[in-house]
Amino acid sequence: MAVRGFFEYRIEDGKREDYIQLIAKLRAKRTQAGLENYSVSESIDQKNLVVETFLAPSMEEYRDVEAKLLKDPETVELLQTLDTYIVGGLARKRSGFLPN
Repeated sequence: MAVRGFFEYRIEDGKREDYIQLIAKLRAKRTQAGLENYSVSESIDQKNLVVETFLAPSMEEYRDVEAKLLKDPETVELLQTLDTYIVGGLARKRSGFLPN
């Protein structure tokens, strides 16, 4: 069953422009790996709050995509840099999945 996933986090003040460049590269990697309808939105009400959304064919396939991405050195470098842009790091990233 297809799932809709999301990641939500807050970007550090002063990192927005760097983040925009980085997330474009990460979006390309994730869509090439198999995530569909991938989008990144920024809150109007809450400064620097970002939500990434995407579709995956199933939770198992999402996990396979993530495992594949973590074997790619360029993606790992992008994620390590993203960690420095998020308030509290990637550990503070909220995620969720719903049936689509």
